[in-house]
Amino acid sequence: MMLLAVHVLALQPQLQNGIDPISAHVLQPVFPGRYRKLVYNRVPKTGSTTMIKLAQQLAKKNNFKLVVDNEYFPNASRLAEIIAALPDRSMYINHCNLWMDAPDNVGFFNMVRHPFEHDESWFYYGVDPDARPPELAEKELDKRKAKGACGCYKLEYDKCVHIRHANNCSLQFSGANFRQFCNSPEKWGHDQSKKVSMHTPASDTKFWCDTTQSLLSKYVFVGLTEQYVRSVATLERLLPDWFTGASELLADATPAKQTHTKNNVTGTYKMGCISKGAKNLLLADDVNRAEMDFYDNAEALFWKQYYDKQAFKQLRMKRFDFDLDDSYDGSSHSSDAFFSDASFV
Repeated sequence: MMLLAVHVLALQPQLQNGIDPISAHVLQPVFPGRYRKLVYNRVPKTGSTTMIKLAQQLAKKNNFKLVVDNEYFPNASRLAEIIAALPDRSMYINHCNLWMDAPDNVGFFNMVRHPFEHDESWFYYGVDPDARPPELAEKELDKRKAKGACGCYKLEYDKCVHIRHANNCSLQFSGANFRQFCNSPEKWGHDQSKKVSMHTPASDTKFWCDTTQSLLSKYVFVGLTEQYVRSVATLERLLPDWFTGASELLADATPAKQTHTKNNVTGTYKMGCISKGAKNLLLADDVNRAEMDFYDNAEALFWKQYYDKQAFKQLRMKRFDFDLDDSYDGSSHSSDAFFSDASFV
């Protein structure tokens, strides 16, 4: 029986004379069965709870082992140890970084979200008692109050940006999109007794790797939260031995629980419009600009794969404004240190 080829990313030398690496990148063919293990090193607030629910159903349908770990952000040696110990046909999901020296038969995939929307989502989620444990929302609200003007206590996101700027507060995005596309430094250390990393991506506020090269050379696929349905369809075309049936399952998914528009505790309304002035202030930060550049590269590569695999043929939904589950995922190890805005600043 002839196997249908799928594509995986393969790094090409970066061309000079102004040609960007995404345009120069060539998608190389590979057959189903190429990967013995898949790793979804999920970025927070990008729809990963929805992906976990999807993977739980796919594991039964497509006969693979699903491991959802709550030992968040293990350092390099611990992450390598965990993944290496998994049996073949395992999908490993965790808030973790990249294993740069992983064997070729270990494939990574992820989702990213537009930095403005991602940061705004973190801002409102942190103090929403209906989307996360009420005691954690209350603790985060107390932290914001204690920080004074920089804490943006009970403010809307757009107003917060202007207030922070006026008071010389940090405007760096609170999310960690790009940091998780680098290796997990050994210097982070690891407390095996508590099964927790001694640091998180917040420990380093600057890039410590070339994230575009990681995107091109280490990832099978990186989807977009804003294009979730199309991202799942691309995964199904790209990795049919793992994702066959994913689009139909997503189409039948029940409406997701999301961060509430109105927060009765803070009196905020999750205003979705971020003013041009606020965006300009945010982009004055070097790290924020770097994150935006990374997202632009990920978006360009996503569309390249989407059309290359003709994933539009796999779509099972007529509407694309799919509601993602951004609620608390029930993990037993979801500490307030991880979910607070401060942990990623």
